[in-house]
Amino acid sequence: MPKDKKIKILPRTTLGKLSFVLIIISVFLFIINITLIKLLVDPSDSQKEQTISMLVAAASGILSFFTGITSIIWKRERSILVFLSTLIGLLILWFMIGEILVPH
Repeated sequence: MPKDKKIKILPRTTLGKLSFVLIIISVFLFIINITLIKLLVDPSDSQKEQTISMLVAAASGILSFFTGITSIIWKRERSILVFLSTLIGLLILWFMIGEILVPH
């Protein structure tokens, strides 16, 4: 196996690094939403703030999916962290499509 085809842990391309950073931001925003908004703000008043913060977190996860796929296909990124961030971004995208198609 050639040296550049080995699977690494850390991303080496800019898009791979961006994908990883975006998924970290997404997870961080989800945690912030769950802890701070639920604990500090009255649930009846926080509908708008909660929606905005969740949409920003979901958008960050979806962007992580697309940047990860781009880095894997076009830039030949072979990093475990990029694979994981792309998978998590795909799951967020899948969930958001499900929410749009079958709202509850």
